[in-house]
Amino acid sequence: MNPYESINQHEQPASPLQSKSKKTLAFNVTLALFCLGSIFTCLAADWFVAGLLFIPFVLGPLLINLSQTSYWLSKGSQAVLMTATIAYAIWFAYVYSVAIIWGTDAQSPIALLFIGAFSLPVMVPLWIVAGILNWQAS
Repeated sequence: MNPYESINQHEQPASPLQSKSKKTLAFNVTLALFCLGSIFTCLAADWFVAGLLFIPFVLGPLLINLSQTSYWLSKGSQAVLMTATIAYAIWFAYVYSVAIIWGTDAQSPIALLFIGAFSLPVMVPLWIVAGILNWQAS
């Protein structure tokens, strides 16, 4: 500490993005569910790299949620995005259990490729509502 500096001086962030890099509960939950979903997707594949190639298709909506929870910081948008994350996790768990655990067909894991696209009619309105709530709060 420099004795010639004022004590009341606050350190400024190096960039404007650093001031918005607050990690919220919705961000942490979405990141944790994305990691769990990635692990389960890789376990479902016979070949580990095939599981990695599935991840953008299977967990793409969670990636979008992850990016939005880091930038839309209003309480209303965070609540809607947390709801979207939980809803997608339930949807993923249902399809995973039907296709992988209870699925008797050898081609059941292909269903995982489509769950991201099939979730869009629910996820897109939730993202729009979260964006509107964030816009109104600012």
